Amino acid sequence: MTRVLLGLAPGPGGTLSLLPGHVEALRQQFPSTQVQFVWAQDREQYEAELPRAEVLFTRTIRPEDLRRAPHLCWVHSLFAGVDQSITPELRQSGVLLTRSAGTAATGIAEHVLGALIFFSRGFHLALQFQRRSQWGQAEIGPHLRELAGSTLVIVGFGNIGTAVAQRARALGMRVLAVRRQAAPQPAAAPPEAGVPPETHAMAERVFGADQLYRALAEGDYVVSILPLTAETRHFLDERAFSAMKKGAVFVNVGRGPTVDEQALVRALQEGHLYGAALDVFEQEPLPADSPLYQMPNVLVTPHVAGINPRYMDRAVASFAENLRRFLQGEPLLHLVNKEMGY
Repeated sequence: MTRVLLGLAPGPGGTLSLLPGHVEALRQQFPSTQVQFVWAQDREQYEAELPRAEVLFTRTIRPEDLRRAPHLCWVHSLFAGVDQSITPELRQSGVLLTRSAGTAATGIAEHVLGALIFFSRGFHLALQFQRRSQWGQAEIGPHLRELAGSTLVIVGFGNIGTAVAQRARALGMRVLAVRRQAAPQPAAAPPEAGVPPETHAMAERVFGADQLYRALAEGDYVVSILPLTAETRHFLDERAFSAMKKGAVFVNVGRGPTVDEQALVRALQEGHLYGAALDVFEQEPLPADSPLYQMPNVLVTPHVAGINPRYMDRAVASFAENLRRFLQGEPLLHLVNKEMGY
């Protein structure tokens, strides 16, 4: 019998927590003669159960958790980004790590499209005039744009990037992408996240990381969906922002530390960038004294782009499919390369 520890006790607001219905669905799918599920209700119970756990479904895995779990074989993370779980202790262990890829793709893609429209249609300007009880038509009008016919550059072209590209193309945007390796033209994002290949939106061109500045120079809008690894920390720095078109809009829904925040602030203050929509930051929560809060051309959201009412349903389904594979000795989906970081 395989002992599975569900380390997802109710969190703040309960948004990313297991519900009794999720646990019951798992128990119905896997007979008690095959799997024993233990749903930890708090940190104390979680730590007490770790020594007997073989499989762990949790948010992140800490080094001290690994030390308490000598029988642990596999960890499935609730999140698509696993940078907080990939510690030296995990790298050195034989424990497998998988992630809940694709669970937030729809919500994040819609968030990105909302941010693009927010700036292209001058909503940020309209809000300023509204707060002053002023009309502002003559002032706002010259700044309005259409997304159709403009170029979107997606930096980080996996499952979420594919979802963004698909929606951007539907609005008539030209889509370019950047990922670790360039791809032949035309190219689709890789089907690593379990989305059927026929649903993948095509990018006109996929540039390699060594062609970043060339790609950025073409973007009217640039969206970063980068994971955080040793290679991507401050990947978008002063040189990258300088390479972007004057008047470009920047959106970050990947990881905060992939952006040099000070360089971004300078690019915005100096007028090189028209605006920025930021959902992730180098330090979270974003400190109250951050200049980003007060900048009229910046939209700040508190790391909520991936939250949606179906997130947990999708994450549990992803875990269940991998648990089936684990029990059958089949390859796991969304297996993380612990050296690459995703």
